[in-house]
This record gives sequence, structure tokens and C-alpha cells, in this order.
Amino acid sequence: MDRPFEPVHTVTDYYDGPRLGAADFDGVPHVYRSLWLDAEDEWDDERFELAPLSPEAFAVVMEDWAIWRRFEDAYRAGDAQWSGDQTEWGALPEDRVRRDLLRPAVEAALTVDRARRLIARGEFRAREPVPPDHPIGILRPLEVRWTTVD
Repeated sequence: MDRPFEPVHTVTDYYDGPRLGAADFDGVPHVYRSLWLDAEDEWDDERFELAPLSPEAFAVVMEDWAIWRRFEDAYRAGDAQWSGDQTEWGALPEDRVRRDLLRPAVEAALTVDRARRLIARGEFRAREPVPPDHPIGILRPLEVRWTTVD
């Protein structure tokens, strides 16, 4: 039986596809992290580690994502400038202090607990068709179907 597609809440790392973020598994927010294949020296395009996120960790991840989305929207609209300073990237000036305060909690939340992890194949897709006016370079809302791997 095929599992249903579920919401992808965040994409914190993306390289040829989602690599790290938060998504539902059985209706519960989980961190997902693409597995690294040492022998091939690249990401596994299909297999991910999943571990449940506590409500507090999920809230921190979502607040950080909202900061990113405000920056991304403003940057793509030409309303935010970037000097090339990495400390400025990803947050509007009014959000930078909060983003910096959240950073350790976000990194901890997005660390997969190996004792509670499971391995699953992830099939990501856009939630809806691309509208004609969708900005180039902006990730559309995604959903994922997980298939557990024994």
C-alpha cells in the first residue's frame, strides 16, 4: 500500500533536491536528512534519516523558516540588499538578532537522533503546479511520500 504524500515544512539544505529540513511522517513533524554515501562521495538521492521533532523543536525550526522566507521574498522582490557579508544572508536586518539567537536551537533540532531514527525513501514533489508568475529560483511548497526501509 502506498503511503500518502505529507507536508514538507522546511528545506534547510538543498542540493539537487531537499537534503535537510522538517517534514511530516505519519502526520508528525520529523527532521529529515539525506544520507551521505561515502563510497560514491555524494548524497543518496532517495534515502533519508528521519527522527521525530518535539513540539518545541518544531516551533524553533518553523520560526527560523519564517525568518528565511521573509528575507527570500524581500530579496527576490528587490527590497533587500546583500553586501556579500555572510552574517547578513538569510535574515532581514530586523530579524538578524533573533535568527542568531535561534541558530543553536535550530542546529540541535535538525540533528538526527540515531537512537530514534528510521531510514526511509523520500519521493518529493511540488504541492501544486507551477503558476506562470512563479519567480525563478523560489522553491515551491513541497510534499513527500515516505517509504520505510528495513
